[in-house]
Order: sequence, then C-alpha cells, then structure tokens
Amino acid sequence: MSQNVIQPILERLGILDGNEWLIKKLDLHRRRVDHFQYMSRHFSFDIRGATFVDLGPGTGESLEIAQSLGATAIGIDAASGEGGMGDPYLAVCREIVKSRNLDVRRVGALAIDRELKQESVDFINSRGSIEQILCKWMRGEPHHIHQNCNLMHWKSNCHLGIGSFLEKCAKVLKPGGSLLIHANGAANTEVYDLALIGQAARYKFRIKKHEDRLHRLTLG
Repeated sequence: MSQNVIQPILERLGILDGNEWLIKKLDLHRRRVDHFQYMSRHFSFDIRGATFVDLGPGTGESLEIAQSLGATAIGIDAASGEGGMGDPYLAVCREIVKSRNLDVRRVGALAIDRELKQESVDFINSRGSIEQILCKWMRGEPHHIHQNCNLMHWKSNCHLGIGSFLEKCAKVLKPGGSLLIHANGAANTEVYDLALIGQAARYKFRIKKHEDRLHRLTLG
C-alpha cells in the first residue's frame, strides 16, 4: 500500500488536517524499511512454523514479514487509543491491517493470556509499545496527547505492573520461547530497567540486555 492510498483513508476518517505527526507516522515506505531492518536484526533466525505475536502492531509490517518467513503471525493491539497512540492512529491502522488481511486482535496486550492458549507462542515482540501497555504505571500526561515518551516517568512501584505483564506473557509462551521488549524510553528509564531485571527471574525468564532499552527475555 503506497502513501497515496493513505490520503483517502485519512480524508474518509476526517483526521487529515492538522495532524502532521500522524501523517509522518504513517509513511508506509519508511515503515516497511524500518521494520524489515529490525526484524532482520532480531528475528533473523528461522521462524518457519513458529507462532509470532506482535504487541502494538500498528499497520502490520512486522506481521507481514513474519508471515513471509513462514510464521503464524498474530497482532495484539489496544481497543482504545487513550493512554497510547490515540484513536485516530488506531482507526487508520484498522483500515490498513484489514486491507492486508492480517490477524490483529484489539483486546489489549494485558489480555494476552485470555486471548491466546497457554504455551502456544514462540516469540512475543513488543517494540515501542511497553509504555503504552503499562500507561497506568506512568506519571505525566498520557502518550496520545504529546506522542513523546520522554515527557513521561515510570512510577516508583512500576515493578508491580511490569511483573503482571511478564506473568501474562510467561503463560502463553512455550518453554524456551522469548519476549523481546524495545522500550521507547521515558525520562527515568533506569527505574524501568531495574524493575524489569528484578521481575524477570520471578517469572522464570532469563534476561539479556542487547542495547539501550532493548531486552530479550527467554522463558526457562
């Protein structure tokens, strides 16, 4: 789907004018290149026959790439944009993933253990979505107002929300399955880092930090 197809969608939904951030975010050519590079870097191994779940799939590029590699690809997205990317963004994403015939379930990432069977998933990918998934554990105006995670702060007790999230992911992952979390980065990301590391062992995850704000958690 080329960028000139996005314009009619925006106009039909009545959200084109004055939304420069949204238009930039929906540069589909840039998104394809960016997601291909990310998937090649972090999921370059053979995932044929695996079940790949993307939390916050947006317009679905990671799902398409996983499918092209022979995986069963499932997206778990928010039902509402409040506290996350905003309702206009989600509305456009719904249109695009529908046209791409992708399996995206709008139940919210924290319902993953109710939506998917236990021990059924090989890989969970959370790229740039953890702050939105756990928005109740952050201080500051919600992300959909400013689209800038640097203006938000993790609460001092965020380990409770992070622990609950990891517990849900652990339920649906197969033994040896992995959860890759790439955070956007709040003003106090070090609080998040310590909480994530501290909670990982509790839910039988082995954790490895690949780079700033990027952790791979392997179950078992």
